[in-house]
Amino acid sequence: MTLRPASLITIAVATIASGQDLVHKAPPQTETIFIVGATVHPVSAPPIEDGVIGFENGRITWVGPRTSFEGEMNGRLVRADGMHVYPGLIGANTRMGLTEISSVRASEDSDETGSITPEVRASVAVNPDSTLIPVTRANGILTVATLPSGGTIPGQASVIAMDGWTWEDMTILDDAGMVVNWPRMRGGYAPFDEPREVKNPLDEITTFFDEADAYLAHARGTDLRYESMRSVLEGEAPLMVRADDLEQITSAVHFCNERDLRLVILGGHDAYMCADLLKAHDVGVIVDGTYQFPHRDDAPYDEAY
Repeated sequence: MTLRPASLITIAVATIASGQDLVHKAPPQTETIFIVGATVHPVSAPPIEDGVIGFENGRITWVGPRTSFEGEMNGRLVRADGMHVYPGLIGANTRMGLTEISSVRASEDSDETGSITPEVRASVAVNPDSTLIPVTRANGILTVATLPSGGTIPGQASVIAMDGWTWEDMTILDDAGMVVNWPRMRGGYAPFDEPREVKNPLDEITTFFDEADAYLAHARGTDLRYESMRSVLEGEAPLMVRADDLEQITSAVHFCNERDLRLVILGGHDAYMCADLLKAHDVGVIVDGTYQFPHRDDAPYDEAY
């Protein structure tokens, strides 16, 4: 049997199209579902023995003990006796959907050109077909904050769900905060370095924030870079600062305190050294991870905990 060129093209297009959607999406919910008999852990309240969880139109409509459930359970019943049900976990500091394989540049979309790009928003660059999404979801992480990287101010973090056909479907919160990579505060040069002028490492950040303040106070026209700072400067969104060293963390706290900004520290390896300062200024810390070596020769082996 011989195939005409048109048939070959059709088969090729169909094959390519089927390969584009590697991530299976959940279809819309068409019937009410009840999980019955499990121990439900709502986290904000004590565990519920012999609990019931009801779903309708993709939303949880009921959580409670079976004895207090009113009405009939008309729908699909999922027996979960002896099992435990927990809320989905949240990945608070990720690059989900922005990166696939770090060694393949074409799959990296987390770093924009330029040092200061606050107008960049992570959500619009999320790849819904990332093969990392179903793996993450299968391990109980249903929501993540995905953050841009690179430069001094790489852009805005976004909160996304681990399911959806498009980035619009997945996006829960477009502007979850402005990411800033805080500069190292320690000076010093190698013996072979040429003498040069010592600059304040915060000059770039301070200058940009001063310009953004001036723009918002006397805006004439539209500048997307400064407009994107509005939610942070008006206290609606936090400043999410990547900082690990004690000097970086304390510098970021004082900077935000002077400007009355909400602050969240990302990484925070030395956060335990200034816990009182962080508590006094109500600063949240999102720890990078616990499976890592100590960062100093004299640090305890369990420093990450």
